[in-house]
Amino acid sequence: MVRRLELREARSTTVWDIDVTQLQQAPMILEQQGKPVAVVIGIEEYRRLAAWQDYESWRQEQLRRLQPQQEAFHRLLPDLLEAHEGKFAAIRNGQVVGTDEDRRALAQRMRQEGHWPVYIQRVMAGPRVVELPSPEVVRNAAL
Repeated sequence: MVRRLELREARSTTVWDIDVTQLQQAPMILEQQGKPVAVVIGIEEYRRLAAWQDYESWRQEQLRRLQPQQEAFHRLLPDLLEAHEGKFAAIRNGQVVGTDEDRRALAQRMRQEGHWPVYIQRVMAGPRVVELPSPEVVRNAAL
C-alpha cells in the first residue's frame, strides 16, 4: 500500500519517520498542499529504474544509428523482393551484406564476418504485420 506524507513549510530541519521495510513493499508519495511532488522508493527499486533508464537510452541510440540502414532497406526493397522474398536481409552502410531464411543464423553470421551493427528485416511486400491476441483470448486462456 502506498503511503502518503504531507510536506509542510518548516523553518527548522524536518525529520521524516520512514519505515525502510515499508519502502521495500511500496513507494512513499510526498505531497505538498495535497498534491504529489516527489516519491521515495527503496534502493533496489531505484537501481532497477536506473538500469532500465540506461538500457532505454542505449536502445534509443542504437535505433537512431540504424535509421539510415532501415531507410536503405526500404530503398532496396524492390530488388530484394525479386531475389530474396520471404528471407531476412542484413543491411550495413546502405548495402545488402547477407540474406538467410533464419534471422538468428543471419545475425550470427554477420557478427562473425564483422558486419556489426547491422539492420535485419524480413523481405516481404506490404507492411509488417504483428498479430496480437485480444485481451479476451488471453484472459480466457488464463482461466
